[in-house]
Amino acid sequence: CKFCLFLGIFSSRLPVSACGIMFTPPKVVVRYGDPVDANCTSLSCHNVTGMGWESPYGAVRLTKNVSSLPYKIDKVKDWEITSHCYISFSDNQSQRHKILPITVYKMPANVSVTNPPEHLLEGVTYFLKCDVRDVAPAQNLSVFWLGKKGELKKETFSEDSFTPLDVASSLDLTPRRDDHGSEIRCEARLDVFPDGGAPLTMQSQPLVLNVLYPPNFLRPENETLERSHSSMTFDCTAAGNPKPVYNWSFASSTHPEEQIKNMNKAALSPELVLSGTYSCTASNTLGSKTKYFIITEAEGTLLLLNFVDSSFYLKVAAPRSQLTVVFVVIIVLACVVYHREPRCFMSTNKIS
Repeated sequence: CKFCLFLGIFSSRLPVSACGIMFTPPKVVVRYGDPVDANCTSLSCHNVTGMGWESPYGAVRLTKNVSSLPYKIDKVKDWEITSHCYISFSDNQSQRHKILPITVYKMPANVSVTNPPEHLLEGVTYFLKCDVRDVAPAQNLSVFWLGKKGELKKETFSEDSFTPLDVASSLDLTPRRDDHGSEIRCEARLDVFPDGGAPLTMQSQPLVLNVLYPPNFLRPENETLERSHSSMTFDCTAAGNPKPVYNWSFASSTHPEEQIKNMNKAALSPELVLSGTYSCTASNTLGSKTKYFIITEAEGTLLLLNFVDSSFYLKVAAPRSQLTVVFVVIIVLACVVYHREPRCFMSTNKIS
C-alpha cells in the first residue's frame, strides 16, 4: 500500500541512536597512592554479549549480559595508566572500546623562594627564584608571584612528563621605599580538575622585603617662621631605612647646654627661641639631607612718648590683635611715672 511505503521511507530517514560508551565520572583525577573508582555503561547498543576492562591495573575479564561494568584500582602506583572499556557483540560488529581519561597528580614536596637577599636597595633590580620540587604533572602547573597589590607574574610550563619534576620560576624585582615591610609569596597551582574546578595550591613562606633607602623629610624641606614668645617646635622627622640619626646646628647665640640637650632629636622645642637659622641633618648609611628653619623677628612698633622735658622710646613686639591693649597699658604707666606736666604727647612708628 502507498501509505505503508510512505511510512517505510519516513522511518528510514529518522536518526538512529549510535552505540556508545559512557564513563562515570567522565574523567578521573587521582592523587598518587589513592584508589580509583569508575563505571562504564553501554548506550543504545544491541546484540551485546558482554563488557570488560583492559588495563595493566584493575583489568576486568569479559562479563556477559551486563550493560554497566565497574572499574577499580585499590592504590595507584603508576604515573600513566591506560584503561579501556570494551563491548563485545554477538553479530559481526567490531568490538567497541573507549579509553578512560585518568590524570595522576602529586602536589609539590616543597615551594620556596631560594636564597632571598637579606636587604634590598631602593631602585636596584634583584633576581628572585622560586623552586617547586617534585610535582606532577608539570604541564598542569602554573606558578604565581604574589605581592601586596596582587599578582606580579604568572608562569606556565610545557614539560610533557607524567612523572614528578622539579621546576623553577624567576621574578625581576626593583623595590621602592613604599615596598618596605610588604610580603612576596610564590604560589604553585596545579590545575588538574575538569570543567573549571578550583586548582590545588601550595604557597612558599612569605619573603618580607627589607628595603634600604636614604632619609627624606616628611614635611617641606625648609621653613621660615616668625619668632614667638610661646613655645615653638621645629619638626625634622625623616623617613629612612636604616633609621635616621639627627644632628642640629643652632642659631649662633643659643646656649651650649641647650644645644647639647637637643642635639639628637627629630623635633626641637628649645626653651628660648632666638632669631637666626637653625638646621637639622638627618642621615643614615645611604645618605643625608639637611633642612633649614629660618627664624625672623616679629614685626615691632616703636612707641615714642614726648614729655615736656624728656622723651621715652620703647619698641614693642606683639601680635597685631594685642597691640592696642599693650599701648594703652604702657602709655598709662609711663604718664604716671614720668609725667611732670598736665599733658603728654605720644606717637608710634612701625618698624621691622
